[in-house]
Amino acid sequence: MKRNYQKNILIIFLFTLISFLSITVVKANSGPPTNVRIEVINYEVDFNFDLLIHKESSLSQEEINEALNWIDEGDYSFNYSDTEFLIYMASYQDSEGFVSNLLYGDVDYYYANDYGDERGFFAQMYLNVPKEFKVLLYTDEENIITSELITMSQFDYRLTLDLTGVDMSSNQDNVGVVSGYIGNPWFNFTTWFNFILRLILTLVIELGVLYLFGYRKKTTYVFITLMNIVSQGVLNIVLISVFYNNPSEGYAFIGTFIIGEFFVFILELIIVSIFVKEYRLFRRMSYSLCANAASLVIGLLLASKLSFLI
Repeated sequence: MKRNYQKNILIIFLFTLISFLSITVVKANSGPPTNVRIEVINYEVDFNFDLLIHKESSLSQEEINEALNWIDEGDYSFNYSDTEFLIYMASYQDSEGFVSNLLYGDVDYYYANDYGDERGFFAQMYLNVPKEFKVLLYTDEENIITSELITMSQFDYRLTLDLTGVDMSSNQDNVGVVSGYIGNPWFNFTTWFNFILRLILTLVIELGVLYLFGYRKKTTYVFITLMNIVSQGVLNIVLISVFYNNPSEGYAFIGTFIIGEFFVFILELIIVSIFVKEYRLFRRMSYSLCANAASLVIGLLLASKLSFLI
């Protein structure tokens, strides 16, 4: 049994280390990074897509030239082949001071796709997504269509822009019907669905690691389950509350992620060491560290995709 126990620790450690080295973002146990997915439906003509973010001052010629050089060199990480559109957006600023998020924002990951059927168009962004923005569509006929101002109220965000009845043959501002995550996140069904999904993922991982470490007593499994329900519940409530109450603070929740994860590691290590009586102290401590590490890494790999199931 001791040999199998040591082998399991080595396997979990190597898997966690390799997975962690392949990931460049950080988030809490099985929790998604800040992200937004926008679907556009019922549109009449093809378009290019961008978000507009507010800029306090007017675009300077120096900023425009820097963006144009950036476009000319192809020095951007997002998938966008229409450089003519980007060149146009380099100098675009609306009457309220909003400019291109692609060029003047700081999105770490951006993906867009037009299915060309009833599924419509969607764009998805991860990390550094703007907290307040307008959706901008630049049609093939060179018309600008913009939505109303949208404010994200939680870090896992999805919305739909319905353009039914919108005349896209001329410039249109503040049009379309925006639906989805609008308002208080605690009243959204998907908030609770995603929380339960992440909780189940965490329990599957940590109870699986518990089994690999040779634990077999029913009381141990019940205790670890209850401990994770409490810790993950508190952590997710705090994270959502921090973001919802401070939407303009940008990355206030990232500090909460790191601090929250640190306390989860430490508190669960202490609790498991004191209250789990099965096996010796070293194995209990090793289990707690490996289980939390595995939960963190596997959550990084899977939770963002799972959170978009509905």
